[in-house]
Amino acid sequence: MSYNYSDSLFSFYNDISVNRYPEFTDYLKETKIEIINDFIGNENNIKLFYESFVYRDNYKVFLCGINPGIRGAGQTGIPFMDFNTLGKIFSTQGIRNNLQGYEGSANYFQTIVKEIGYERFYNTFYVTNISCIGFYCIGNKGRKVNMNYYILPVKLQHILYLSLLKEIELLKPELIIPLSEEVEITLKNIREDFRLSFEIEQRLKHPNFCNMRSKNFAVWKQEYISLLQKYL
Repeated sequence: MSYNYSDSLFSFYNDISVNRYPEFTDYLKETKIEIINDFIGNENNIKLFYESFVYRDNYKVFLCGINPGIRGAGQTGIPFMDFNTLGKIFSTQGIRNNLQGYEGSANYFQTIVKEIGYERFYNTFYVTNISCIGFYCIGNKGRKVNMNYYILPVKLQHILYLSLLKEIELLKPELIIPLSEEVEITLKNIREDFRLSFEIEQRLKHPNFCNMRSKNFAVWKQEYISLLQKYL
């Protein structure tokens, strides 16, 4: 494919790390917000995944989430993918597993992917996030707490859009499905601010919301399947 997600992810993270955007890094220091960087040790497996499944040079439909979390994409580097699922997909490839291999959003999302079929799903849909990097702070009990991109000042959010804008420019989606209300709002702003032409589908509930409220798990799963079937 003409766009290599792995290269873009590490390139953007390196730009932040070397203080290419001082106003961004200064804000993080002042607010004691940290970047989730556990994915750094998983570069080979990220490349393996994208070389195996995400090989088209254009995608009609994007599915767009918020940003990586501590136990999911923050570790694997792949949107809505935890090590439990990655290990099952590449069971003979020596995938790194650890004690935090399960993540709720990834678990819910991957039930959708599995039902459709991995190759069929990833050959049809390109999965991304508004921000390719995630954030955390240390909570009152000394635990890492996920932070989302939209808590940052708007001018700093625009820096986080750079990776997504590159994906849009090179893969040229006709339509993006937002996975949460915040994502829907952001996509509308991005479309207007940067004069882009993609359509925005009806939003779906964020996978973490669906997973946490397991009583309606099957109902919301069917909402996903019904919408995605339109594009298969």
